[in-house]
Amino acid sequence: MSSQTTATLGLPLVAAGQASKHITHNEALDQLDLLVQCSVRSRTETIEPGAQDGDLYILPEDKSGGSWSDMADHALAGLVAGAWVEFAPRVGWVAFVEDEARAVVFESGGWRPLDADRVARTGDTMTGPLTLPANGLQVGDSQLRTAWGRVGVDHDAPAVPLHIGRSQRDMVWIGPGYSDSGSARAGDIRLSVGAWDGRPEIYITRHDINAGALAMDTAGRLVIELGGAPRLLIDNAGHLKPAVADTYACGTSDHPWSAVYAQSGTITTSDARDKTGVGDSPLGLDFILALRPRGFRYAHAGMTEAPATRPGDEPVLAPRAGARLHTGFLAQEVCAALPPGLDWAGWTLADPADPDSRQALRYEALIAPLVVAVQVLAERVAALEA
Repeated sequence: MSSQTTATLGLPLVAAGQASKHITHNEALDQLDLLVQCSVRSRTETIEPGAQDGDLYILPEDKSGGSWSDMADHALAGLVAGAWVEFAPRVGWVAFVEDEARAVVFESGGWRPLDADRVARTGDTMTGPLTLPANGLQVGDSQLRTAWGRVGVDHDAPAVPLHIGRSQRDMVWIGPGYSDSGSARAGDIRLSVGAWDGRPEIYITRHDINAGALAMDTAGRLVIELGGAPRLLIDNAGHLKPAVADTYACGTSDHPWSAVYAQSGTITTSDARDKTGVGDSPLGLDFILALRPRGFRYAHAGMTEAPATRPGDEPVLAPRAGARLHTGFLAQEVCAALPPGLDWAGWTLADPADPDSRQALRYEALIAPLVVAVQVLAERVAALEA
């Protein structure tokens, strides 16, 4: 700015000894009249209009007209005494756009809505949708940014941090999108809540391992799914059931339960309609006589839990050796007592394809051979008493 104009608005100054001072003074007043409490007709009008003195416009890039075409993009153009005057805005100037009913502020590169990415004061409410600009929304000391329908904090292209979106199946998820793939996704976790094909569910997946869901099916049962398949059901009566009958085990050879408490014991399927190839038991007195009842203590009888040594640490688990005396059989000795080639369900391998895998017994399977043995002995006693 020259010494004949003011530093901020560029208003003309009256020079010492100047003749016709009122002309310069009135020119400054006309400019002040336009720029103070600045209100523009439009910032999208492209054709220079027939205007009245006092009309002010923000000039778009595709403007045209006898005076406007020679003016700078994003400049302010005001009609003063029938002639268009150009004003170069400075960073921070604010104008109210009448045809949009909103305020805009001038920044490097142009004008932007003043209220598009910020709330002015604590307690202010927003009545419309929040649209995040490309350069991010300032939240405290961080930038909130969007990309590909996701939201990230302090990340130019959020693909790994926090993602919040709505899927094509009426679900809201936190984590990577369904189409994300590749080694870069290894370890990523997605949590989804909503309805999948009309079925409400909570779904969690880790990209490189597995996926699980807690859902409600059409029968009103609570379903636990793993690997995309139902595994466990809880019905409306409170019964806990496998999702597929006679398919899943409760515990495994390497993860057995410490104890199972029941009011009246377990019930084994025994309906004749559920059985085929029915015949007399091939095991009886000879098999029972070949068994060797044993007394023993378990080498590993579970774990003991000690309190954490420091606040915030996990409890300490340590193996516990068995102390109580148990009586029963050794699975290897029971197997040796079986007739060659007999595949008896009372003796099992954890992995049927691995003969060195852990062995176990179904003790209820000994009842039938014991009954046969008692019947044979009873016949012999009856014969001796005859």
